[in-house]
Amino acid sequence: MPRIGEETATHGLAVLILFGLLAAHLPCHAQAGHPKAKLREKIDRKQVEDLQRWVNEGHEPWRLDNPELLANQKLLELKGKVKEIGSYKVPPRQIVDKKNLAVFLYDSVLDEKTYRVTLEKFQWLLPLAKRWEWTIWYVTAVDVIESHCSQPKGER
Repeated sequence: MPRIGEETATHGLAVLILFGLLAAHLPCHAQAGHPKAKLREKIDRKQVEDLQRWVNEGHEPWRLDNPELLANQKLLELKGKVKEIGSYKVPPRQIVDKKNLAVFLYDSVLDEKTYRVTLEKFQWLLPLAKRWEWTIWYVTAVDVIESHCSQPKGER
């Protein structure tokens, strides 16, 4: 008859093996990697406030409720300017969906990169927006993450 500690250890080992097998079958770009490039947006408060006023006047209303569209737009804008950003798959995976924070992951089409786009809504815009749902989303970071898969490219 196994003792309580042995049963728990056996169960824990089985769970670890199962997770190891699952991770081995994930696509290369879905496995953990390290940021290769971090593109942080400089937050110019006056510029963001002016953008909020622009949206308040009825321009670009999608900035209020569609952070994914804004993330797509930012990647398209950077694609021609930043060598680390290439073609990517849409739709992205949203990994954070909070009242003031959204994070999207875009997998590269050509290599083992993932592009992480972070957007925020700023509390300090509320006096201009009047209501939280009228506050704009703003891209604060784009990270290029490379995985460290050892498989040759043709085997993925």
